[in-house]
Amino acid sequence: MVGFASGLLVPRAGELLRPWLVSRRHPISTSAGFATIILERLIDLITVLALFALYLFVLPAPAAQVEGRLTELLKLGGAVTGAVALGVLAFLLALHANAERVVGAVERLLARAPHWLAEPFGRILHAFSPGSPSCGPGPASREDRLQSLVVWLLIALGFYLNHLAFRIDLPSTPRSC
Repeated sequence: MVGFASGLLVPRAGELLRPWLVSRRHPISTSAGFATIILERLIDLITVLALFALYLFVLPAPAAQVEGRLTELLKLGGAVTGAVALGVLAFLLALHANAERVVGAVERLLARAPHWLAEPFGRILHAFSPGSPSCGPGPASREDRLQSLVVWLLIALGFYLNHLAFRIDLPSTPRSC
């Protein structure tokens, strides 16, 4: 309740407040709470990117009818964002599988970075690594991915039904300005 209420004052404040409040009342570290939120947002991002790719590359209209620089930039942006998201997911999986080894490798990389950059990242990594969530390929992870897909498809269905209810017909080709 406090997380939702804080979101009324500052958008997304509950994302930061919830892990802290849970860690005060239950034997869960704050970093574990933050790690689950990061993983949840990452799964959401990958799901939205998969739906975006479906829209751009598979469905015939309107994206296939609108060729040009903007469509190419959208495809490139989606691909880059997807690659970054998959890289972060791979890092989290590696951190979960062998935290000591990954932290050691990152610390060796950070030793070459400027002190003002290496010190905060090192502290964040040490705080985060014990709380890395169970993000392996197990049943819980499959359920999370499926749940994210269902939620985003329901959101898309809501938009579609809204357009039907208000008789909004979106054009399949762009209008000239």
